[in-house]
Amino acid sequence: MAGAILPHPDRLQKRPHHRCCRIFSGSFYLESTLIFYVVSAISGVTHALLWTGQGVYLIENSTPKTVVRDSSIFWFLYHISPVLGNVSAFCTLAGKSSVDAGTRVMILDVMNVILALSVVMFCFLPASSPRRKNPDQAATITDPASEPKPEDCAEALRQAWLVFTDTHMLALMILFVYSGLQIAYSETIYNSSVGFTLSLSQNVKELVPLTGIFNGIGILLGVCIQTLQQAKAFNWTNSVYLTIGIQFQLICYVLTGLNLPNESAFGDTQKTGVLFNSVPLALLSSVLLGIGNMSIQTYVSSLIATLFWERSSQVSAIFNFSEFVWSAVCFIYSTRIGLYAQLVILIITAILGNIVYILVETRVRKRRDAASRKTAVNCDVENNNRNNELVRKLKDSYVSAEIMTFRMLPEE
Repeated sequence: MAGAILPHPDRLQKRPHHRCCRIFSGSFYLESTLIFYVVSAISGVTHALLWTGQGVYLIENSTPKTVVRDSSIFWFLYHISPVLGNVSAFCTLAGKSSVDAGTRVMILDVMNVILALSVVMFCFLPASSPRRKNPDQAATITDPASEPKPEDCAEALRQAWLVFTDTHMLALMILFVYSGLQIAYSETIYNSSVGFTLSLSQNVKELVPLTGIFNGIGILLGVCIQTLQQAKAFNWTNSVYLTIGIQFQLICYVLTGLNLPNESAFGDTQKTGVLFNSVPLALLSSVLLGIGNMSIQTYVSSLIATLFWERSSQVSAIFNFSEFVWSAVCFIYSTRIGLYAQLVILIITAILGNIVYILVETRVRKRRDAASRKTAVNCDVENNNRNNELVRKLKDSYVSAEIMTFRMLPEE
């Protein structure tokens, strides 16, 4: 929530959180568990500022018509980067049963060089464009008449609380819960479970980066689906595209339950799945996870941006805060309950979140359409009034001309 109390989002583009990111990456050189945990806690605060700033920057430089496209580009670049990392890791660690000191240092050096380049790129980001008023304000559920300019943290937190307690934000919270759970599952838990299932392959550890690569392939397919929407290939709403993504993930959960053993969530096991023990199915599940993840991040971000267009910092902070909290919850219970119980939780929250999204998005769309029709009617009425006024003036001018002509006639 730290990002929600900043008076202006441009402050999020400063450098302190970049320094902390460099400290976090550099802590791996020291090989100290205590230092790693301390730096991780500090890095968590800086990530709150960074993620909130990115969300605000994205909203402020988008319009209601381009926010889906811009969100797609942002999340595509974010999710495709692990593919490059996993390809590099797969090539670097191929044939190795353990990571030696030289390989570890080399990987850390590459990570820090990339991090330094990202800091330089952040410094050259242009300032946010002037805040655009949402032309669909009448269609939004909230009443964002103007962006508040809090003078202190208390006022900023009060504004964040108003956004958090909004009826539709509370309804969407179940989707935020699922988003956080599936991020933790798809990016860490599933990959680890595949690596722990020793019966899949003799070199099962090499499957861990491969699952990340195939997850990236799924993200590419998700981008292709969203490109069809931008090209208006199908006259479908955002709810339909989100539902397609979630359905892919539900199929993945079923396949995972049949392909991996319940004990794979805890550590190495020689057991097999209920029906299958297949590497291709494991990689296919990664593809399905990537498609769904891309859809969820894009369409949830665009919906909350539309709902709270003038509260970009607050809504970005709340969305990211919710995702991070439930990702942490997922990591905590993943060490205490089996894989099958985790899949049941994901399936239930996915179905509930999908239903809530459909209801909220449908209501927003109906209000937007009603506001557009009302605007069109008002324009027609205004045009008719102008035309009638013009006709009246022309008639008056014609009558005046007739009178003048009559007066100029010579008297008989």
